[in-house]
Amino acid sequence: MNFIALIGTVKPFGNKGDEAIYITSIQLIRKHLKKIKILLASPEFNPSYKKLRKYGADIITRHPMGALSELLRKTNSSTTFQKHLAKYIYYHTPPLISALLSKKIPSTSNKVLKNIDTFVIVSHPLEAAGFSTYISSFVIPRFLNPQSKVIAFPLSLSTKILNNFISKSRAKNALNKANIVYTRGNHTAKLLKKHLKLRNVVASFDPAITLSKTEPKEKPLKGIAVVPAGLSVSPLFLAKLVRKLIEKLEKHVYIIPFSLDDIPIAHKLFNLVKNKDSCNVIDTSNMSSQELKGFLSHVEMLITSRVHAAIFALGEHIPTIGILREDDVKFYDVLEAFKLDEYVFNPKITPISTLNKIISTAKTITDNRSDIVQLIKQKLPSAVAKAENTCSTLKKLATGD
Repeated sequence: MNFIALIGTVKPFGNKGDEAIYITSIQLIRKHLKKIKILLASPEFNPSYKKLRKYGADIITRHPMGALSELLRKTNSSTTFQKHLAKYIYYHTPPLISALLSKKIPSTSNKVLKNIDTFVIVSHPLEAAGFSTYISSFVIPRFLNPQSKVIAFPLSLSTKILNNFISKSRAKNALNKANIVYTRGNHTAKLLKKHLKLRNVVASFDPAITLSKTEPKEKPLKGIAVVPAGLSVSPLFLAKLVRKLIEKLEKHVYIIPFSLDDIPIAHKLFNLVKNKDSCNVIDTSNMSSQELKGFLSHVEMLITSRVHAAIFALGEHIPTIGILREDDVKFYDVLEAFKLDEYVFNPKITPISTLNKIISTAKTITDNRSDIVQLIKQKLPSAVAKAENTCSTLKKLATGD
């Protein structure tokens, strides 16, 4: 029986979208490769194996970048300083050094990984945050097993990487180690081909589009869902947006935190809104990603700074507006697939004008909702097929069939 190793680049819980990528990636692999065992290498420093078991992997282990930090944590008596130092080393060791150490240091996880010849890099956004962990995820499999086959999905890009020569070179070197790099959409694929001159890039779609839904315990009344994303989009901007949605469209607004980090931001946003009778924060702390998708299936429209909220909503035919975060192009990848890329806005460019454009677009969606829903329904099968195709290719790589 063959093994496939999933190498994660961000922690697999605490963010509903990241959870959905891990869950659906494993489900798609199981669907297309019936006799495969799956090893999940978690980049979370102290992984909760109990939480990860629910994703369906056969073996849970530490990300191979953790080989060096393991030496500092061999005993339960390690000091607080040692623990902090180990964590810092884990996330900041240069990829090449980490790869060499992963081969030399007797790590339990790396002994297992050396015997695996097919790796899936669950790639998420290629951005400055966690860059070393990201690059190492591509480099280490080749060091552990030079003959290994590597496939990456669903990659998207922060254009900041393209503006820095060193980061750009490191990214190109790492991605070139993969047999195939599947992107989240056409926009990222074009950027990688143009700026990194990569030939192994294929435009695809996020596997999270295949996530099943669970009906929420409390269904929302009809209204508009607004999803913040940390401080990357100003809470003051979003508060003005919520106020205008309530006043101009006379809609109830649900503020939905999509990650644990977004919960305090959601409440701060609510406190900035004057029309509190027409607005409330949804408690998502104990919701599964499937239940949150079920909740979004009942709203009239979504306005989001989190791309997986958009993917959840579009999977349920909900019209969606994307608010860009810094230099991230994920929304172009996703909404372009549904011919809705005109619904992507950047609040850092003329904020007042952008705010008015979003309100105008929301009105247009309200007036033409049935036509937009029909368009989403037409485009959804293609997005699902692209996500499925990643595992069809993976099957060929892993089995030769």
